[in-house]
Formats: sequence, structure tokens, C-alpha cells
Amino acid sequence: MEYVEPVVLHCKLSRNSCL
Repeated sequence: MEYVEPVVLHCKLSRNSCL
């Protein structure tokens, strides 16, 4: 599994706009 940054992961999970 590739390492995913917490911020990016949270963004994908919440499906909110990632700035």
C-alpha cells in the first residue's frame, strides 16, 4: 500500500474540497 498523507486521506474520505 502506498503511503497517503493524513490530509489527503481525510480529504478523500470526507469527499470535501481539498485546498
